[in-house]
Amino acid sequence: MRWQEEITLTTYEMQWTVRYFTYKGELWRNMHETVTTEDSNVIADHIIGAGAAAYAKRKQSTWDHMALKSDRSFKYINSAYKSPLS
Repeated sequence: MRWQEEITLTTYEMQWTVRYFTYKGELWRNMHETVTTEDSNVIADHIIGAGAAAYAKRKQSTWDHMALKSDRSFKYINSAYKSPLS
């Protein structure tokens, strides 16, 4: 009985983890869009904007990769796991 409860909780925690990674990827995706859509008349601001956009894109990629990798791992490890990505 106790083990079944742990399995259920672990399955939910796996889903929560993937959802959190996806959420963080979305935040950085929105940050990237915000930085790249701002108009800039000053060259220095444009350079900072390009750097910030590259940083946001990299962070988005990192979080998205963690979501996909953990989702694949959880599918392999736990047959009861239901992917929030599909």
